[in-house]
Amino acid sequence: MSGIEPVTEVSEGPVRVSVKDKVAMLTLYDPPINPVARQTVEFLEDLVPRLAADDDVRVVVLSGEGSNFCSGANIKQFGEIESHEGQDHYVRRRVALIGAIEALPKPVIARMRGYALGGGLEFALGCHFRIADTTVKVGVPEVKLGTLPAWGGTQRLARTVPRDVALRM
Repeated sequence: MSGIEPVTEVSEGPVRVSVKDKVAMLTLYDPPINPVARQTVEFLEDLVPRLAADDDVRVVVLSGEGSNFCSGANIKQFGEIESHEGQDHYVRRRVALIGAIEALPKPVIARMRGYALGGGLEFALGCHFRIADTTVKVGVPEVKLGTLPAWGGTQRLARTVPRDVALRM
């Protein structure tokens, strides 16, 4: 184990964490749709390197609280993000975070149900495996707002599903 603090149970905040039998369960916690807030990103930026270094964690499972995986970016925070960190920095941080999840040296599984939209789908695409129940609805609705799936989703989506499916989405 490196000098990084091991992963411990977290029962409050934007992500709930539990570790049992070498499986780290990460639950995005902002029901009912679990958007990705600034606080979620900050928490995960701290947690992901700890997961990588923790020999007691062999598998990571990412899910959402309640009946939805993740609705993507918290659009209520866009004005705050623009004034505090700027749009370019905001996008770079999210791309780096999803890249760090993708680069974890242990399997990362997205456990999907309900909405997995925009940044939520991009989180799932950054995982090594995706398991979806019959209720899951995936998509990139940000294109209807005039923006792109800017967290790496355009590249990961086209590598994950057939090209014609990705283009329709």
